[in-house]
Amino acid sequence: MKSYEFLEHTADVKFRAYGKTFEHALSNAALAVTEIVTDVKKIKEKKQFTIIFSSEDREAMVFDFISHIIALMDGENFLTSRAEIEIDNQKLTAHLYGDYMKNYEIHGDVKAMTYSDLIVEENKGKCMIQVVVDI
Repeated sequence: MKSYEFLEHTADVKFRAYGKTFEHALSNAALAVTEIVTDVKKIKEKKQFTIIFSSEDREAMVFDFISHIIALMDGENFLTSRAEIEIDNQKLTAHLYGDYMKNYEIHGDVKAMTYSDLIVEENKGKCMIQVVVDI
């Protein structure tokens, strides 16, 4: 199973992230967002951030999680190379590992998460999350 794939979109970036669980797919979504700005495979795990928040449903949780990833890019210049996610009821705890942008070649920018075409599908040990981000 592939981790994520980028899809055609007229103005923004659209991708699908996959996993055996919702948490696994969210982790891969974090990597896809990072891939928009640099080669995620080259990022070393030198720094760690933890984010904790609650959301009303799965779609809101995706929106909030990706928004946090983008905020870390903008505010801390942090690139995520790995995400460990735990969800208890509607509370998400994510341990994000990565490094600062200054150490890598940057070739893009992610401005914001959108609700456009946001989809969460969970079926028999597989999860797909579809996201559009504003660039």
